[in-house]
This record gives sequence, structure tokens and C-alpha cells, in this order.
Amino acid sequence: MFAAPDSRTEEKRIVEFLARESSVPVDEVARIYAAERAGLAEGARVATFVPIFATRNVQEILRHRIQIAPQVDPRGDVSVSSRASLT
Repeated sequence: MFAAPDSRTEEKRIVEFLARESSVPVDEVARIYAAERAGLAEGARVATFVPIFATRNVQEILRHRIQIAPQVDPRGDVSVSSRASLT
């Protein structure tokens, strides 16, 4: 039989994946993930899906951060990315 993965090990794996995917430091992703998971767990009737929804929420938060991050061109000028739309 297969043993259920330890939840801390699974969380660490998820956080490391999200950090790699977004090029955001692991500590920052861990903070965001913990906050999202805690918020979702608070009202959850079924805790099984909390990590899935927390992961999706963190991906969206990080994606949004990347889209609105200021871009620096070679001349040193800072401008907001053209991908930063609120649609």
C-alpha cells in the first residue's frame, strides 16, 4: 500500500515549485502560501482540497505580481510592463 505523503513535505514541495515557476524567493512564496491556506482552511468543510485551492490562489497572486512589475530598459528608464492590464 502507498503511504499518504506527509503534509509538511507536500507543502514544501508545492512552495518550492511555485517559487521556481515564478522566480520569487521561497520564503516569500511560503508566506503567501501559508496565508492562503490558513484563510481557506478556516471555512473549509472538506480539508482535502485546501492545498489545491491554495496553490491555485498563490499562482494567481504571483502571476499578477509579475505582470505589473516595473520593467527597466537598457537606458535605465523604468516603465510598467505592457502586459499589465486589469482585464
